[in-house]
Amino acid sequence: MPIQLAGNIRHGGLYEIAFGITLGELVNQIGGGTATGRPVKAVQVGGPLGAYIPPSQFHLPFDYEAYAGADALIGHGGIVVYDDSADMGTMARFAMQFCAAESCGKCTPCRIGSTRGSS
Repeated sequence: MPIQLAGNIRHGGLYEIAFGITLGELVNQIGGGTATGRPVKAVQVGGPLGAYIPPSQFHLPFDYEAYAGADALIGHGGIVVYDDSADMGTMARFAMQFCAAESCGKCTPCRIGSTRGSS
């Protein structure tokens, strides 16, 4: 599966990984941890509509079923890392503003939910 590691990550970039690797292995071994050297606070997986996953769930194997069971999704394979200095409320608000601006308006959750979530 192609993935992209971005955000506060030492070795960001595009990688091809096998399903089943854990999120912790992706962030800490492949990505080298945070670029700042600070602890990871959360990782956003699946793009702006994806989930924010805390380190306590880094045992999750990277596969569709495991993520669905954790109320998350893999989405397009984008993984954004945040260290413990990130304001997660600000990050979530930014994601909602992005979705409100980029929504095609065809589905109600995105059209209305992103607008309400960004205010």
